[in-house]
Amino acid sequence: MVNITHRGENREKITEILKVAQERFGHYGFAKTTMREIASDMAISKATLYYYFPDKESLFKAVIGKEQDDFFYILDHKLTVLQRAEDMLHEFSNVRLGYFKTFLNLSKLRVSDFSTYNIKLGYLSQELATHELEMVTDIMHKGKEDGDFNIDDCSKYAQLFLDLFKGLRIVVSKRKELNYISQEDYDIMEEQMRMFVNIFILGISRLK
Repeated sequence: MVNITHRGENREKITEILKVAQERFGHYGFAKTTMREIASDMAISKATLYYYFPDKESLFKAVIGKEQDDFFYILDHKLTVLQRAEDMLHEFSNVRLGYFKTFLNLSKLRVSDFSTYNIKLGYLSQELATHELEMVTDIMHKGKEDGDFNIDDCSKYAQLFLDLFKGLRIVVSKRKELNYISQEDYDIMEEQMRMFVNIFILGISRLK
């Protein structure tokens, strides 16, 4: 979760700020967005905006935090209605790739800078990694209990899945020197992710 001060009676104002900031970041990216522009979009003074967020980085982190919370909420909802572990892994892959796309769009970062900026996000990046590992481990446990996955250490295989998933995403996008990844690039990435998940599932289903 994202910790934001001045909650209570100001919750609606914070929600409005995050919505406007999300639109501005999504259109221009982090570097080319200013607090003055966000304040102007809301028809408020910069002083009022700074009352809620002391600087642009803290506001950007709050926007990313909201997106991260939404990502987990959507993923939880989608996984709840599925019965098979292999379907859950595919759904995780689809939703996670969508979140990656959203982050790049909001930040307008070079793909090569993605890992570096994750460090700047601090606890949000750690929270994302921790929660992802817990979710995928739960999926592995379900597959094992249902007799679909022939594995021993569910956490170990969950971490392997996430590491390979991340590695494939980097390989597919590493040639992109610009900030923008086209829809065609995402389609290719999605297809390769689907192939990877299929191969991974086949492997852990046949392990002895």
